[in-house]
Amino acid sequence: MVNLQDPTVLSEFIGLVDKIAVGTCRDYPGLDPEDIRQSLLLFVYENQGSLKGKEDGGNPRLILNKVCKMLCNKERAEQLSATVQYHYRPSDVRQILESYLGSGDPIKTFVPEDAVSESGNDAVECASDLMYALSVVDEKTKKSLTDRYIKGIIPLNASYERKALNKAVIYLTKVMNQTRGKVHDGKTGQRKVVSNSRAQALIHQEW
Repeated sequence: MVNLQDPTVLSEFIGLVDKIAVGTCRDYPGLDPEDIRQSLLLFVYENQGSLKGKEDGGNPRLILNKVCKMLCNKERAEQLSATVQYHYRPSDVRQILESYLGSGDPIKTFVPEDAVSESGNDAVECASDLMYALSVVDEKTKKSLTDRYIKGIIPLNASYERKALNKAVIYLTKVMNQTRGKVHDGKTGQRKVVSNSRAQALIHQEW
């Protein structure tokens, strides 16, 4: 059992919650880390009687990571249901890069579960969003992505190249989210279904 009356224990949990909330929200564009932090702190206070610290053989980081992702997924689902604007996550963009650039086939492009629509054209849409964004990012970003997802060069953890790749994916995600409406009909923030001919044209343009 976690004793939050102990200032040392309380400080440790608050610090852990802060890191987990900020770190997890990096993969959820549009979510406020402070809102998630407050919800996670509330979970800790409400469940302190059943939570175990490391000294009791527990793994609070693992549990709080799982809870934080659940909170983020719930908040994201609520946001997506209330707006027509879709936001890719960096983890989704990594899979889109891997699937499309690895195969060269837009039909095989990864589609995030919450991006599936009734159009039947989601894979091609994701591929076209990717290719448009790649055509407008800077050369440094493009090189990091090309080295990893086309040349297959996997940088070592904690290396400069790894950090550059992570930044490149985050930046590409931002561009994909900002330009999605512009790609489809010239209006920012409109998640319109692109025609097959338009999507194919975007996919096959030079980048």
